Amino acid sequence: MRGRELMASIDKRPDGRFRARWREYPGGPQKSQHFARKSDAQAFIDELAGAQRAGTYVDPKAGWLTFAEWWEQWRPGRHDLNASSAERDDGYYRARILEAIGPVPLARIDRSMLRAWVQDMVAAGLAATTVRHTFGLVRQALDAAVEDRLIGANPAIRFRGLPKIVAPEMRIATPEDMTTLASRIAEGWATWVLTAGYTGLRLGELSALRRGRVDLAGRRIQVLESVTEVNGQNVFGAPKTKAGRRSVPVPEPIAVLVEQQCHGLDRDDLVFTAPKGGVIRRSKIRQQI
Repeated sequence: MRGRELMASIDKRPDGRFRARWREYPGGPQKSQHFARKSDAQAFIDELAGAQRAGTYVDPKAGWLTFAEWWEQWRPGRHDLNASSAERDDGYYRARILEAIGPVPLARIDRSMLRAWVQDMVAAGLAATTVRHTFGLVRQALDAAVEDRLIGANPAIRFRGLPKIVAPEMRIATPEDMTTLASRIAEGWATWVLTAGYTGLRLGELSALRRGRVDLAGRRIQVLESVTEVNGQNVFGAPKTKAGRRSVPVPEPIAVLVEQQCHGLDRDDLVFTAPKGGVIRRSKIRQQI
């Protein structure tokens, strides 16, 4: 709509109020808004006309859609998310966004509101990573609202005041630590612990490891799949990033244990399973350590 002149007029109503009427384009639907003073109606029309010439025009009534209503429209279209990421984001929304931001019309969300919301989350003791990720979801949703011309600008862009993430000092397990843990964990889990420790595979990657992806002769593991629990169901899928699909060397002493673990398995069988069979769940691991 850049460069197109707004078709508008102002008339006085029988009740003494002034009605600003406009069409976004010839033949388009007529829209109106009422004001107590003619000068206010004219200022409103001038603002709309300037926005249309600049290419930033949005329907003034579009912004009255609440954030919660917009989320319900926007969120299902996020097909770029895998199942675990979608579940995580929905959890953040329900816990931190729905009550605080959900009832607010999109046009009423401004920097001062966002600043107060962030301060409340920090005061509640939430981790910096949680605050930043939660804020990022709101920013993404408002970005999409701008693209759909529901609001003219995103107040979350270039926002200052988010807490800084301070990475804690990492303690790397020593071979002695791994040996101690393997000796103390419940029977049948030692190979799992040592494989995790010496290859760096994540829980989901180890739980999804199949016999056909273990090269016993070359002492390597191909990481091509991971499993995540989503709403109580195990969801298998490729690693999130290209770097996640990798070939990992296995130290010789661990390779001997992995070979024993693979004995009798078919190519598509899982190498590591729960005591009664099936996929290892995160809660089950915590019970054994």
